[in-house]
Amino acid sequence: MNAYSKSEKGYNKQLAAGYIIYMMGGSLFRKSICMNPCEESHLYLHYAAMPVRRMEETEGEVLKSLARLDGEFCRLLGELKCEVHFRREGGRYHVIFSTGGFESVEGIVDEDGRFWIEAVCAS
Repeated sequence: MNAYSKSEKGYNKQLAAGYIIYMMGGSLFRKSICMNPCEESHLYLHYAAMPVRRMEETEGEVLKSLARLDGEFCRLLGELKCEVHFRREGGRYHVIFSTGGFESVEGIVDEDGRFWIEAVCAS
């Protein structure tokens, strides 16, 4: 059974990729706290509706992007807690992992499901 309303058909690539970034990006931190559980559930529905092959491909791409982050930066993140925020801006979907300090990670997904992950460390 499809968990969507009648007005919503299939899954949204942008939101499904956003969930994968949220899920895998949160593992960089000691603890991540989602600040909008309703949006988390909304993203999950799109992720769960993805074809398995596309899901695995996107997860692999996200892992590669996370692996490109600086090792020392990632070690530092592993000691920190973060808050996860979601934002739409100009057709892009942002998944923001904020530590409340100077370190943050942001995943940005375009409308076609293409994404990039940026690290910010102002030290």
